[in-house]
Amino acid sequence: MWTRLLLSLGLALFVSWAGAAWAWEAGADVGLVPMAYLNAVLEEAAVRTGGTAVPLRISFGGQAQVWPWPFLGLGVRSFSCAGSLVGRDERTLAAFALGIFGVLRFGLPLLGWPLYGRLEVGGLGGYASGLVEGWGLGWHASFGASLAFLRFWNLALGMEAGYRWAVIPALRTAREEIAPERGAALDFSGLFLGVVFRWEG
Repeated sequence: MWTRLLLSLGLALFVSWAGAAWAWEAGADVGLVPMAYLNAVLEEAAVRTGGTAVPLRISFGGQAQVWPWPFLGLGVRSFSCAGSLVGRDERTLAAFALGIFGVLRFGLPLLGWPLYGRLEVGGLGGYASGLVEGWGLGWHASFGASLAFLRFWNLALGMEAGYRWAVIPALRTAREEIAPERGAALDFSGLFLGVVFRWEG
C-alpha cells in the first residue's frame, strides 16, 4: 500500500514538474559504431561455418528531453544496432542500449544562425542478443551542435551532429561475465547525425 502511494506521489510530482518545463525535445539519429567485440564474434562464426558476416556498423537512436531551464535539461536516449551471419547457419546478433543523461546547452553565435552547442553525460544500460547473450551497465557522454532551420510559433525543427562515447565494458549472463581484453563488450561510440523537434513554452 505504502509503496503504491509513494510511487503515485512521485509520478504526480514528476508530471507536475515536467508540465511546467521551459521546453520539450524529441528526435532521432543515425550513427557509425565500431562494435569491435561483437563484430569479431561474427567473423569467428563466419570462418567456422563458412558463412558471411554482415557486421554491426550503423546504429539507430531516439531521444526525448525535458528542459526545466533554458540551459539545462534531463533526457533519455536509446541506441540499437544489428548484424547477421549469412550462410547455411543463419544467425543474428543485435545490441540495444538505453541511457539517462543530463544535458547542457549553450549558444554559439554564427552569422545570426540559431546554433547551439550541447554536452551530455549519463549512465547507460544495454544488452546483446543472438550469437552473444548478456546485459551490462556503462556510461554515455557526447558533444555536438544543433541548428534550427525551421520555426513556427513555439515549435522548431532542426538538425544535430556530434560525437559520442557510449560504452558498456562487460556483459553478464546467468553463468559468467563477458569482458573483452581490449575495448568494450558493447560500443556505440562514434559520429552521429540526427533530426530534432523542439517545443518551447
